[in-house]
Amino acid sequence: PVFLSLINTFQDVFINYSIIDLELITHELDILKVNIKNREKNARKFMKIFKKHGISFIKHPPDSIYWRFNLLLPEERRDIILTDLHNNHLHASTWYPSIDRYYQKRPQKKNILFMNSDNITNKILNLWIDNEFNDKYLEETSSIIINNMVNDKSD
Repeated sequence: PVFLSLINTFQDVFINYSIIDLELITHELDILKVNIKNREKNARKFMKIFKKHGISFIKHPPDSIYWRFNLLLPEERRDIILTDLHNNHLHASTWYPSIDRYYQKRPQKKNILFMNSDNITNKILNLWIDNEFNDKYLEETSSIIINNMVNDKSD
């Protein structure tokens, strides 16, 4: 494989690698296309369910790769839903920091320069779509989210 030839060519650059690591890396590269297709397929399953229930999500542009499936939930419901998912031992996160915070300190007063970024940061709920994804995770996760959103609308 290409990776093996790179390592052999540039051995002095690669520090502390072993044949086990090489085999793992080679294997992961070999199945990368399959994993990307599975992530896309799993994202589409979530899209179909949440679209039917009017729950907002971020649809990625063509040729991009899903890392997580991203819902945009009302701020007042998001953390409640996250807690409910975690209480049921289901993977989910809210990590999506505004990128500007990595490059500069924000002024003390409310900063409107990054309101779109802040809006997403405050509403996002990330769902797993990797190789741990299965029908049980899809059903349980979507059921909890939908039930929480329906209960919110009836309040």
